[in-house]
Amino acid sequence: GRLLFAVRFLPYINKEKGNDTLFSSRLSWQDYDSGKPPADTTDTDMQAVNAGRATEHYQLRGSYIVTQVQSGLMITDQNRASQRILFEQYMNILETRNAHTQKVLFPEMVQFPPSCVPTIAVILDELRTLGFEITDLGGGSYAIAGIPAGLGGLDTVRLVSDLVTEAMDTDVTATEKIHNILAGGLARKAATPYGEFLSNEDMENLLKQLFACKTQKYTADGKRIITIITHDEIVKRFK
Repeated sequence: GRLLFAVRFLPYINKEKGNDTLFSSRLSWQDYDSGKPPADTTDTDMQAVNAGRATEHYQLRGSYIVTQVQSGLMITDQNRASQRILFEQYMNILETRNAHTQKVLFPEMVQFPPSCVPTIAVILDELRTLGFEITDLGGGSYAIAGIPAGLGGLDTVRLVSDLVTEAMDTDVTATEKIHNILAGGLARKAATPYGEFLSNEDMENLLKQLFACKTQKYTADGKRIITIITHDEIVKRFK
């Protein structure tokens, strides 16, 4: 049979020039963590919060989950919570090399300039480990026939292009750096978006998954996920 390709030519995007990409922040690989909590929190602290929290939640403006805890009110950023969960899942896939691929309807071809080819050569095996089915056609051309399961509906070419851009901006070489960049980039793209309605069951499941993570309070790039307004703080506001 004849193999059909949807051909897309997408040059390397230099974020320094202000062009938009799917991944909004320019991060160095050191900005990502390996699951260790920051100095101002411990797993014990957060597990105590989890043990004493309510299972009924309120969603604020489609972005934040408000939950009663023993010390007051816990507010969780739903997008960042999802990022943390996915980051750890993708890191586990990269470590165990046990990914699932979702085939695209028609393979797409992306053309990169010569300056991108060395970086792609470095990260290609890890992209495949995550579930991407990518074939090097030579001359900077690559065919994309599959993506990680659960990422259906995304712009496949843009997704791969932005991961390459992220890797080029950070000049990754070591495996640990590559894993952190790829897992972080995919997590940000696939995370539950702001504005998405969540049922109480959805919110409870999200929090259960978050508290099962190695770190609960911060995303891999150091952004706060959870904040707690204590009972004393609330009382002061009424004085």
